[in-house]
Amino acid sequence: MHAALVQDYTRVTAVGWSGAFYSGLLLTVVAYFVWYKILQLVDPSQVAILTTPQPVIATYLSSIFVGETIGWPLVAGGALVIAGVVLMDAPAFRRRADALVRRVTG
Repeated sequence: MHAALVQDYTRVTAVGWSGAFYSGLLLTVVAYFVWYKILQLVDPSQVAILTTPQPVIATYLSSIFVGETIGWPLVAGGALVIAGVVLMDAPAFRRRADALVRRVTG
């Protein structure tokens, strides 16, 4: 925090300001806007399940675009996250499957 207070902002280039604008406004504000719009359309518990694998996806993409090394601890953590998503969604999946079976069998 101290570095932000003593920063000489006159030395920040237009590219730097545009990067901050892109990250701050487009990525953050638009992401929250989309998040709340989705919450209006979908059950919040289902939306929460969709955000849980975000670290796994971000790690995978960082390995592709930035060359991030993925070791066994990251793989193990990703497996735990995915297992958590499966466990969180399992009751909802069963309810949907049961409803479909009832609809089909009449």
